[in-house]
Amino acid sequence: MTNRVGITGILLVSGGVLFFLSHVLDLNFKLQGQLANLTGTAAAIFGTLLFAAVTLLAIGLWLLRAWQPPLGRAGRIGLYLSLVSLVGFGVTAAAVVVSAVQKSQPSDNIFWFSFLGLLLSVIGPILLGAGLRQVSWLGLGRLFPFVVAAGAVLAFDPIVPWHDTGMLAMGLSWATLGASMLLRKPAASIAGLVAAIFLVAVVGIGIPGFGRSTQEVCDAPFEQPPLASTKVIFHNGLILTMDEAQPQAQAIAIQGDRIMAVTSDEDILALADPATQVVDLEGKTVLPGFIDSHEHRIGDQQGQSGQPEGVIQDAIEQGWTSIDELFVNDERLRELCTLYQNGELRLRVNAYLALHSPQGDTYGNWYQAYEAGREYSPYLRLAGVKIYMDHGWGHGELIWTQEQLNQMVQEAHDLNWQIAVHTVGEPAHTSILDALEKALGGQADSRYRHRIEHVIVISDEEIQRMKRLGIIASIQLNGPGTWVDFDDYHEPLMTPDLYPHFARWRDLFAAGVMIAGSSDWPGSSTEEGFGAPMLLLYQAVTRTGNNRRSPEPWMLDQIITVEQALRSLTINGAYATFEEDKKGSLTAGKLADLVILSANPLTAPIEMVPDIQVLMTMIGGTVEYCVQGQITPCP
Repeated sequence: MTNRVGITGILLVSGGVLFFLSHVLDLNFKLQGQLANLTGTAAAIFGTLLFAAVTLLAIGLWLLRAWQPPLGRAGRIGLYLSLVSLVGFGVTAAAVVVSAVQKSQPSDNIFWFSFLGLLLSVIGPILLGAGLRQVSWLGLGRLFPFVVAAGAVLAFDPIVPWHDTGMLAMGLSWATLGASMLLRKPAASIAGLVAAIFLVAVVGIGIPGFGRSTQEVCDAPFEQPPLASTKVIFHNGLILTMDEAQPQAQAIAIQGDRIMAVTSDEDILALADPATQVVDLEGKTVLPGFIDSHEHRIGDQQGQSGQPEGVIQDAIEQGWTSIDELFVNDERLRELCTLYQNGELRLRVNAYLALHSPQGDTYGNWYQAYEAGREYSPYLRLAGVKIYMDHGWGHGELIWTQEQLNQMVQEAHDLNWQIAVHTVGEPAHTSILDALEKALGGQADSRYRHRIEHVIVISDEEIQRMKRLGIIASIQLNGPGTWVDFDDYHEPLMTPDLYPHFARWRDLFAAGVMIAGSSDWPGSSTEEGFGAPMLLLYQAVTRTGNNRRSPEPWMLDQIITVEQALRSLTINGAYATFEEDKKGSLTAGKLADLVILSANPLTAPIEMVPDIQVLMTMIGGTVEYCVQGQITPCP
């Protein structure tokens, strides 16, 4: 029996330690801002599977009567709880794999399975250890290493999610149980305690950012890289400025991170000196860098390699120079701060802090620890807060009562936060406009510029209220032709009587509502080039959906022009984040955020617009992307 007890102990120790270390690796990547790092995720999955196999083998020895110590009632309960915990983790793992394949989010019920499995996996070995009469009083003593380990993890880093904290504690708990079984001496508890402290210390030393809250990570000193001093001139081109005072020009001069001048070839070339880099555009078109006013690129991290660096590169190659991240919780804010401090956030991000999950689970007042409009660097700014109203279509149910919504809106408004609100159906628009009108005192106030995201089904009256209150419409130019294929779009939620109120982009422009355009990337599409500005222009004019899905005939009354769509992706997008004085148009003194295109989207046949290439993307005077051979020379 002694040998079998020893074998079981070795299995539990090795399984628990491997499980712990694999999740340390996964957590290491998370706290460095790589929430979807494939190496860390693979290590965690491997460690979990190995741990489950080892644990099942250890428990199997008992079930097969290869090892039959007197467990007592507590030990038997612990054994059964341990088995149930493995079932909980199995259900969770299967759901996560299915969600990954389907590119969707696991349901909330799955997270409860995970929480239950985690809780039982910690309690189980404690009770199992307590029931081992052959090690007498050490059953209770075996509780202390777990308590110290979990407490140390929480104390060292209070922002580590409960799931990760529990995973670390779970590995230590099982490893400590195995050590006690292996040694069967009072020293076992002491050894477990020392091992727990040592491993937690290793975690603390080895993981950058461990032991610091997200706020501390974001507030850490940041050394801004020096600006380029070289002057760059682009001439002999078509400069579409999006500046009403000077809609077009021939040339543009850049000095450092700013636009020096925009005017004629003659005047711009006169500014050149021997050190100036001069680029002949050969008739190509220059536009302000594009602004995606509603997306989830960095948060969802899909795309090139599934990593933030690849996602950022994808966006830059499409011509995006600024993006608005419309769902940023504590974990995602930490990721963004880590990216900019590491010099990896190469485009400008406006972050909207979520007050709750999309399903309405509150995050408390965490956003109040931050300052509205705080600019951490030229590449990261806290723009506002995010509220969800509904998820159904025309007749979807609201998440909040009017009283709850009024209180939430008023509180954020009084703290000077811009409020961005996800709405779909008419009841949601009416409810949020009631709350915003109350907070604004019944009239527009340019200090706030609150936003409604999506604006999918809206009445004439609510369009006029948006105009009167100065509410921005944040729309998805690719939405109308795409949403009609969503599984939950059709009756009874979306009925034919609501078609005239659906995605009223033309009516919003005609009413004078400020419109910011966007892609809602990653959306639900696997289409190559999804969310690219040129494809969005085409979809805005034709109402074509993803994968060139033809629009419904009744949608065509609400098409907009290429010029309107361009403004929504440039100067209007800058206005939507209070930055129209810094970017959004090619105007002297503004940031040198611009793109060079292979053709002019205003004059190209609409069917050819999606094929227009982005040849260069410049952000703050730095060329972040350039197609060699197309721009001579690439600056």
